[in-house]
Amino acid sequence: MPRGCSSTCRRGGARNGTGLLGYSASPTFVNNDGYTPAFYWDNGVPAYQKAPFFSPTLNTGNTTTTPQAGGVTYGDPTLGGRPPIYQNWNFGLQRALNSTLTASVNYVGSNGHFLGGGGRGFWSGQMDPKYLALGNLLRAAATPANVAAAQKIFPAIKLPYSNYNGTIGQMLRPFPQYSGVSDVWGDVGNSNYNSLQASLAKRLSRGLVFNFYYTFSKGFDDTAGSRSAYNWGTEKAQSILPSHVITAFFVYRLPFGQGQIGAGNAVVERLASNWQLSGITTYGSGSGFGSIGANCNTPNAGSCYADYNPNFSGPVRINGSYGSGDLLGPHPPAFLDKNAFLSPAPFTYGSTPRTLVDGLRNPSSSNQSVSLRREFHVRESWRLEFQADAFNCSTGSGSRARRSTSRPPTSEKSAGKATRPAWRSSARGSYSERLSRE
Repeated sequence: MPRGCSSTCRRGGARNGTGLLGYSASPTFVNNDGYTPAFYWDNGVPAYQKAPFFSPTLNTGNTTTTPQAGGVTYGDPTLGGRPPIYQNWNFGLQRALNSTLTASVNYVGSNGHFLGGGGRGFWSGQMDPKYLALGNLLRAAATPANVAAAQKIFPAIKLPYSNYNGTIGQMLRPFPQYSGVSDVWGDVGNSNYNSLQASLAKRLSRGLVFNFYYTFSKGFDDTAGSRSAYNWGTEKAQSILPSHVITAFFVYRLPFGQGQIGAGNAVVERLASNWQLSGITTYGSGSGFGSIGANCNTPNAGSCYADYNPNFSGPVRINGSYGSGDLLGPHPPAFLDKNAFLSPAPFTYGSTPRTLVDGLRNPSSSNQSVSLRREFHVRESWRLEFQADAFNCSTGSGSRARRSTSRPPTSEKSAGKATRPAWRSSARGSYSERLSRE
């Protein structure tokens, strides 16, 4: 135990940090004659144009004279120099159960802000979703008649510039003169993580050492999504990472030979002593399903997810455990009922969340590998090392994984997947000679 602890320790900590600040540039300097240096360090770096560069006509179009427009990249001067912010905190208890066994329980949490992702409405280049009420007019050319029809619904609508040439949907985007705007530094994503982490550790005694770790966690973020950048709050969703993770490993020296079972028996000491058995086991509950895709009709206003089917009743998960049934037959079973979902109505975004629709998760995964090892001292200078390994001894995915060629989970067909065990053995000899000084 650490100094200052008796049999029980209490620990805690917190951190508020950021990433790195700064800009980088890659100017090019060319020499004049092909062999002298482009510049000398003693004279300093030659002057070069500093970013950002502005050109009001770069890639502009959608006009009667330039009907084709190009895209542009926007780098926010404020967010571009602002690194992510992370806040971490933890507290826990650690107790010595005996002289070799220690148990720990910890709470670990974190927040993240200004992370990659997020939606920033106007700067995304998307059309404000309120204009989806215009329906099919969004795909119509911005003729005087069509603009007049749109003005009956939104009286403030007008051409962005006198020689505009394009659809009404394009006309209503923040930057109609471009085909698209990439908000490369619009990092306004957020995340939150909370977990319970427990461990049991045994120091070496009686030939055995082991560690056991368990984590139960839950996280949320809004760093991804494809619906409207104006209503980004709808993209906050639970992380798809496994909620339960277990890792355990051990090393055990088999109790045979000198001072143990079979001591004094030449056969036991020669053949059964000094064997070391080790292994590692991992388990992860199933990762959550991502978004359920659908056919979208949201022109210039983002994308969509599936709708819940209001006429559907019953379980979404069907046909038993992942991987059950004849997966390789002519009609392999589906494990999700696709009738539970519909493509949303035109000009809507869909009602399902970004992740974990109906709490759906992929199959769990587990793996166990073991190793048996021994060194034989043939002579004083010669050693022979033997090792046998078994990988994926109990690998599985789902509760009844069958056939290693089963299909991966999708919104229509899901299946567990098992990986076949693998075996390996090896022997290696080594020679070492002690040198002594005279």
